[in-house]
Amino acid sequence: MAAHHAVNGPASNPAAPADVLLRLLALDDDWIAHLLSCRAALPDSVAEAMLRHPGRRVQTRLAESAAADPALRARLLDGPASDAMAVAVGPIAYRTPVPPPPDRAYERLLNHERGMVRYETVQSAGVPAHVLVPLAGHEDPAARLAVSARPELPEEERAAIDWTVRPEDRLDTLWWMWETREDTDLLRRCATSAHTWLRRSAAVCPKLPEDCVELLAGDADFAVRLLLAEFHPTAPPELLLDLFLHGTHRAVGSLTSRPQFPAAGLAARFGDASEPEARRPALRDPGATPALVERLSRDPAVRVREAAALDRRLPVARLLELLEDPEVGRAAACNPLLPVPEMRALLDRAGVPGL
Repeated sequence: MAAHHAVNGPASNPAAPADVLLRLLALDDDWIAHLLSCRAALPDSVAEAMLRHPGRRVQTRLAESAAADPALRARLLDGPASDAMAVAVGPIAYRTPVPPPPDRAYERLLNHERGMVRYETVQSAGVPAHVLVPLAGHEDPAARLAVSARPELPEEERAAIDWTVRPEDRLDTLWWMWETREDTDLLRRCATSAHTWLRRSAAVCPKLPEDCVELLAGDADFAVRLLLAEFHPTAPPELLLDLFLHGTHRAVGSLTSRPQFPAAGLAARFGDASEPEARRPALRDPGATPALVERLSRDPAVRVREAAALDRRLPVARLLELLEDPEVGRAAACNPLLPVPEMRALLDRAGVPGL
């Protein structure tokens, strides 16, 4: 790994050109390969280089890329047998649809000699429905919790079942509730249920009555509140702000893109707050001035300076200064405002070989 604290930043920079990414890939660093796999856009030349890379871990990272051409990911099946597992698992993009590989790839995966490859293929969230339909006869026995969430059970019988939903459990929306998501009476019963799975499922339904929205906004289960904030069009703005300020789940960062997120006025409200985590939201205000962004880029709290280093309103001169800050230089290198010649110069200073 080249000796510069910010050298891997351009791997996450959406404005980084292919030549910069290819130079980083040549370092044969697994963290850089991971950052490349997480990009929203991956140039074809970089994806091809990852496919042909001699390091097996880099090839696995290609299989994890939601931005890579699905046909190119499928070509990993022509490599060693263990690559099939990486293709079977595929990209795990958070709540983002991923284009599937060609059907011929699934044919090979579903007939693979290794049982775990076949299992992971069936379990993958990105498998198209027409691939899974022929397998519908192979159902698992009724459980995990599934019996307790049956629609026909009255609350007293539901409560008699020994079910457990932990805060970190990831549960799909109950199919029967989603199919009847226009039925407000049903949604109201589910929103007031003692069963956490029913309340989580109700929270994602847009037709949830307003009194239930207010109820679930104060639910004891964090996932209920988060799902309501993510999916319901009238989730209270203060709920979104509270989750953004205090939530630890990775989804809270995306709440700032919701229409009802109270971004306007955050600069005046939080720009001079005493707590660092309260000053950071000031940068989410579209009305924050470049002067405020620059001031926060000098904040004593590292996380505030990091957020400012990523802000596109930061003056370029200050952005270049932050590149040399060991604590936030990598964030500065991720900022799309960083001129491409500066990205190349950064790699030069770090001793990264040219192409």
